[in-house]
Amino acid sequence: MTGPQTRCPITAARRKWGVPKESVTPEQTVTPQQSATPQQSSSTAIAYDDGMADSDSRTLMLVGAINAFREHGIATTSLTEIVERSGAPRGSVYHYFPEGKGQLAGEAVAYFGRGVSAAISSMIAQSSPPEIIDAVVTIFRNSLVESDFTSSCPVAAAAVEGASTPAALTAAGDSFTSWESLLTSFFWQQGQPSETAAQWATVVIASIEGATLMAKAQHTTAPLDRIGAHLKALVSAPS
Repeated sequence: MTGPQTRCPITAARRKWGVPKESVTPEQTVTPQQSATPQQSSSTAIAYDDGMADSDSRTLMLVGAINAFREHGIATTSLTEIVERSGAPRGSVYHYFPEGKGQLAGEAVAYFGRGVSAAISSMIAQSSPPEIIDAVVTIFRNSLVESDFTSSCPVAAAAVEGASTPAALTAAGDSFTSWESLLTSFFWQQGQPSETAAQWATVVIASIEGATLMAKAQHTTAPLDRIGAHLKALVSAPS
């Protein structure tokens, strides 16, 4: 049985910040160097709305996997559930992902990571540091509440379950690196020393990811609310 079809936080970000749909194929990757400049990565948003994607079966499977991983993690999600969620034809998994679930998991996590990078790029082009913190925390808070605290970040799930899904672990590491690169560049452009900018980027990502897991486990948004307030104070500090 599948879980509730919750809204993806990246969909919410794309709608709020006007990020266009993804123009790269699932096989392509976005390196930290490519995503460090907003103009270079602003077109690489994740391409789906409320759990539904562009019509091709391959993309639908990536989206189905993302939504399942957000709720159940990677190890306990079956290929059958992914197919059911995606609406893709049965038997097509190995046509698109001949290496099986491991390949699908790796590509799904990378796909989600590119969507986050695109959303961050659009945010930093329009916002102050405190506004970015508030927007990201709000997106993840809303995702938790709308899913009755069943959803979290598939990149975090891949990082935790890395031993069983090495391709997903690699994609998670690449995603975190890309997000850090974007935020480091942004904080540096806002006048912070390079080392401080890098520290802030890591603290922001690690804090929000950790608070999201705590909020899911505790069934309350309080950890995210507290982290959001602390991070906004941090990035508001004078240079």
